Amino acid sequence: MSILRFSDGEEFDTSVELQLTHRKDGWYVIGEGNLIPVESLDKGREVVKEMKKNKGGLPPMIQIGRVEDIKRGR
Repeated sequence: MSILRFSDGEEFDTSVELQLTHRKDGWYVIGEGNLIPVESLDKGREVVKEMKKNKGGLPPMIQIGRVEDIKRGR
């Protein structure tokens, strides 16, 4: 089990199968060791689909950003 805990009280178990979860600050793709903020449910579905196609690898549409941007869902 791999759980990420944040100072705002949010916890994410990233050891699960790829899935979408909605939290107070937006949508996330979690699973297979990943925690990826996405701008919408539709975008999240697209990311999950691409990751499954790439066998868990990040799809080309995902750009690694600064931690501050990731926390804000940018």
